[in-house]
Amino acid sequence: MNINATSSIKLVNEIKETTTGVERKKQFRYEGATTHLEGLGFQGFRKVQQSNWQGNGVTAVWNTSKYDPLQRGAMHSSWTSNYPSTSETSSNYITKTTYEYDTDVSTNKVYSMVPKKVAVHDNVKNIAITTNYTYDQYKNPLTVNTIYPGGTSTNTYRYYNNPSAFDQNYHIGRMHTSASS
Repeated sequence: MNINATSSIKLVNEIKETTTGVERKKQFRYEGATTHLEGLGFQGFRKVQQSNWQGNGVTAVWNTSKYDPLQRGAMHSSWTSNYPSTSETSSNYITKTTYEYDTDVSTNKVYSMVPKKVAVHDNVKNIAITTNYTYDQYKNPLTVNTIYPGGTSTNTYRYYNNPSAFDQNYHIGRMHTSASS
C-alpha cells in the first residue's frame, strides 16, 4: 500500500554544515512510502534521492535509488545525475546500475533473495559492465560471469555442504575450490 499522508514519519530533508566560514549542504528527497498490510509493516520508500555535499562552488550531483516494494524493498535501480531526475529512463545520467533478483519463499516461510544480474552503465565513458550470477540450493554463488568491453571473466566456486549433521560437523558454504578464467 502506498502511503500518501506520512505526517508521523520524521525525515531529514537537508543537512547543513559550516566550517571556517564555508557553508555546505546535503539534500534528501523521498517518494512513495509503502507499507505491507499483512504483517511486515513499513517497507520504506519507492525512491530515495541524496545529493553530494554542495556549496562553495561545488554543484549538486544527485544519487537516486529506486526500490521495489513487491520484492521486500530490494533496490531495483540507482543512478547518478546532475539534477534530481524523476525518471530512470532518462539518458541524462552519469552512471546507472540495474538489479535483477531470484527470489524464493521456502516451505517454512523464509524469504530469500539473491542477485541474478547487475548491469552498470557509465554514460560518460560509454562503458557497460554486466555481471550474471548462478547459485546452488543453499544460495552460495556457483558462477559469477562478468561481461565488459573487450571480454569476459568467469569465477566458478564449489562448496562443502553438510546440512544433515546436528553437531560441530554441520556446515553450509564452506569453500572447496574457486577458479577464474
